[in-house]
Amino acid sequence: MYLATLLTLPLLASASMPLRARMADTTPPTVAAAQAAVQAHISSGKAVAPATLAPLWSALPPIRVSEAIGTYQGGLFDGGAPSAINWFGKQIISETSVNPLLSRAPGNQSSTVFPYPRADIAQARNVEIDGVVTATIMYNRLPLLDYLKVVKKEGGELVLLGRSDLLGKAAVPAYFYLKKVEGQKVDFTFKNPYPNTTGF
Repeated sequence: MYLATLLTLPLLASASMPLRARMADTTPPTVAAAQAAVQAHISSGKAVAPATLAPLWSALPPIRVSEAIGTYQGGLFDGGAPSAINWFGKQIISETSVNPLLSRAPGNQSSTVFPYPRADIAQARNVEIDGVVTATIMYNRLPLLDYLKVVKKEGGELVLLGRSDLLGKAAVPAYFYLKKVEGQKVDFTFKNPYPNTTGF
């Protein structure tokens, strides 16, 4: 009788939980819901855990490299922690020319934007991840991949959510976002004021 009681406890607890709540635990978000949730997280400026972003990223639609070409201002889901290299964003020029670390000159948020630590340290390819082919930034000297998916693409506005992968595991940071910007000048001759990073 004691064993029978124990076996029925989980069933009773499950039955008492509303069906909608039980389904929410296992049902992946729709594309629209995932896009809305990511946009809300970006707008909040608050830190967001990778575990929260993971299912949202999986639900987002892919993008091709040809559609992703451009210069982007980026952000992290870390609540606004300072960046050691004053990171601005990323730039995809072509499949063979990518500047994944655009930085601003120190001491001035509106000053020169330049490729850190130098130009063309990565490439871009359409790569399969979890059965879906999407634009991916591939670093030339590091086993690092940035998979990109679409958060918003309408009226000339393009917002992407990136997932970073280092040797098959989540990199740090695991997720970032990119907003395409027009008219942003990138200075390829600006001397890097930050210490060079080993491996780039």
